[in-house]
Amino acid sequence: MQADTLRFSGSQRYEITGSSTLTIANRVVVDNNSYGTFRVPVAIGGPNDLVVESSSYLYFYGGLSGAKGVVVRGSSSSNVSLDPLSVSANTYTVQTVIEGGTLAATSGKGLPTSSNLVFNGGILQNGGNTVANVTRSLGAGGGQIQWVGDGGFASRAGAMYVLLNNSNASPLVWGGTPYFVPDGSRLLFNGPSATATVDFRNDINLNSQLRTVDVPTGQMASATATLSGILSGNNASGLVNTG
Repeated sequence: MQADTLRFSGSQRYEITGSSTLTIANRVVVDNNSYGTFRVPVAIGGPNDLVVESSSYLYFYGGLSGAKGVVVRGSSSSNVSLDPLSVSANTYTVQTVIEGGTLAATSGKGLPTSSNLVFNGGILQNGGNTVANVTRSLGAGGGQIQWVGDGGFASRAGAMYVLLNNSNASPLVWGGTPYFVPDGSRLLFNGPSATATVDFRNDINLNSQLRTVDVPTGQMASATATLSGILSGNNASGLVNTG
């Protein structure tokens, strides 16, 4: 089976089932109040990354493969899940870009260990019932993580922690450390389906500016965020908590 673009619309619930691989060349679109579920294997078949545009809920339960990456463009209330149920892990090989909304993907399962994770406006949330702490190194290579805009973390499965570079030997400089949150961008936590706390353990140098951390209300009151590392800076530095 092949398709260029698939659209789920009309405030309906859609489910695609079967055993044959569905190859999608371009994009998947989920309109407001519609739900889409893939219970078939999906292959990225185009020359570019697969674009997922969602204002609601979309689930890739059959696995996702291909020689390209995935770009998620969601609304603030959307949730796209990449965690497969019928295979052990997704096998697409390039980047995973979150440009809005929440992407539910457990590292090593929905989020391939070889994929570079790029934040540009959205949130990575633990998928399913598995807690996967985030210890990726900052960088643009496979298995690394980078910010080019707003971005951050949420958890649904249970309390999780984030320790970038798997080390707290030196502070991350906001707007200074390569691949960390740039000037003018926010560190994000929580999402509409978050139920558990996220502990961000790295020390952060606020680097002479007011920095914004956005923590909106999750699905449950237990969805909170903690900056347990040391915050530093000069008299011009500060932290603004929104959400």
